[in-house]
Amino acid sequence: SVLDMKSEFYTERTDGQGKFFLSYGIPVQIGTSGIYWKAVVNIPKDEIMSEADTLTFWMTLVGIVIASAVVVSVHFLSRSVAKPLEEIVRITDSVTGGEFNAKIAADRKDEIGQLQNAMIRLIGRIQAITAEISSLLDAVLNGRLDIRGDVSKFSGSYANIIKGINEILDAAWRK
Repeated sequence: SVLDMKSEFYTERTDGQGKFFLSYGIPVQIGTSGIYWKAVVNIPKDEIMSEADTLTFWMTLVGIVIASAVVVSVHFLSRSVAKPLEEIVRITDSVTGGEFNAKIAADRKDEIGQLQNAMIRLIGRIQAITAEISSLLDAVLNGRLDIRGDVSKFSGSYANIIKGINEILDAAWRK
């Protein structure tokens, strides 16, 4: 406390006109009398806080600029991912509806580019099997039951489809 002359103190006070001071006092013994005096330093609070206030302002401003840059970057990054994915979804919907002529721009080197390339290959395989089946149907419609699909052009289920059609034609040819 301020009245205890043998201990140091720290306090905030006002000069009565609204100006705040930080006061720090330490006990000082002068001579051997046993009497202590207080050595007190009064510093206007705004002088102490001016550098901290300036630093706080600049840190806040830099934080706002960095946060804004992050928001803008995330927006453009998300658009660079979302736009190609939207195109792939649109093309997938058109393929699902039987349209195989959609063009995909495979211009990326990332995972989205890999997905674009996979869609291009898928559409190409569907176009190839569709063309093979169409040529078989045209041959049958023209009375050419001796024409068979080329199973070696395909693999997996696609090869099984052509093989199944060939077996149907073989059965019909034998009758």
